Amino acid sequence: MRRWATVTVLVFALVACGGGEKKRRTTNTSTTVTAPSTTTTSESAPLELTEAGLGALTIGLSTSAASDTGLIGSIGPGCELAGTGQQAAPLQGGVNGSATFDAGALSAISVVGGASTAAGISVGSSLSDVQSAYSADGYSVSVDDSTVDIFGIRLVTVTKNGQPAFGMTLDPATNAVTGMATPSIQFCE
Repeated sequence: MRRWATVTVLVFALVACGGGEKKRRTTNTSTTVTAPSTTTTSESAPLELTEAGLGALTIGLSTSAASDTGLIGSIGPGCELAGTGQQAAPLQGGVNGSATFDAGALSAISVVGGASTAAGISVGSSLSDVQSAYSADGYSVSVDDSTVDIFGIRLVTVTKNGQPAFGMTLDPATNAVTGMATPSIQFCE
């Protein structure tokens, strides 16, 4: 039986392959030279992915309350195999990823860039970074390689006091984090 990844794993794959970026085609038809802009913008700190959610986007929010945070785009259908109640939306606000809703409530948040955990884990962190960051305070880390042949990823599950806190995907060749989710990585089988 062949398994298919949900929007979450597809988002991870698209971003890893460059499919998440829009390419702009420009044509230079003028020799006009302009001075560089003096406008500056302040860099804001990346949003923090926690067991509760991503900033104001917290697990359990209704679709309308989640939309009101400004952290998600348009809500559409989720995994077609999950039944009629699942919906999904892209993340916004400088964060790449998706939000999954089941029965009208936010059930998972998946991130492939633009956010980090309180322990400083983000896309690009190593497995050893994850293990060091989550080796105390009731946390434990487990690694599952059963997804390497099917999806080309290693799965990391971070639990706190026996409950799922984070799921992470790793590149099997480098052991670098390629995506993060709370409470876990979502699959559509």
